[in-house]
Amino acid sequence: MASHQWSLVENTPSSGKTFARPLGLTETSFYYDRMFNGVADIVWRYTIELADPSVLNSAGNPFCEQNIRRTWATLKHHYPLLGCRMEAQDIDDVSFVVSERALAHHRPGEVVVGTVPSPAESRALVWSLLREKATEDHHLIARVFVLERTDKAHTYEVIFKAAHTIADGISGTTLARTFLDVLCSPPVPVPALEERLAMALPSDALNPTLGMSLARQRWRRAIGKVTFLNMRRRLAVGSSRDVSAHVPSY
Repeated sequence: MASHQWSLVENTPSSGKTFARPLGLTETSFYYDRMFNGVADIVWRYTIELADPSVLNSAGNPFCEQNIRRTWATLKHHYPLLGCRMEAQDIDDVSFVVSERALAHHRPGEVVVGTVPSPAESRALVWSLLREKATEDHHLIARVFVLERTDKAHTYEVIFKAAHTIADGISGTTLARTFLDVLCSPPVPVPALEERLAMALPSDALNPTLGMSLARQRWRRAIGKVTFLNMRRRLAVGSSRDVSAHVPSY
């Protein structure tokens, strides 16, 4: 279990605290799929239309670049893996590295704000991110695109791209909901990085037997195997038993 925990690797005035932890087994497989095959990224696309365009004049434009960049930084503080980097010391030694500075500052290409002329162009961008240029941005674990539609007023295309190493299909809903909520809300205090990282563990760490001794783990596996084989034998005997149907004569 200890190998799945985050450890403090650096604490400097310029970068703040930096934490690291090794990837789990599933995370590692997705990491190498992404690096070598370009097939382990997920893209979510949302079309946002303002129901009340007057907010653009009364409270400022929530889709201005400054506010979008603030929003993405806030999301990275709540979900630190969005701002992590990957370090591979060896083929079997790959780690997540998260620094406080990286969460507050964006790397080039991480946040893209612009325009798009039509939904077709937005779909073309998604296709490019997944197929044509799938391996060009592997130095970024996650990206966000906010594109104003020039063919339809007060409408925006919001596209997220994240490595499957840190996200799955359903997480796009949480990502979009939180992004839009923060986008339309005043700034809030960021949570402590240690608390958020404590919840960013690999699926391997969720195995309840990891806290047991090796002997007890072997004992549980042995009992489970015996129980399974006994159940399978009983089911096999039950299904092979001869059953003769009595057909009455009239």
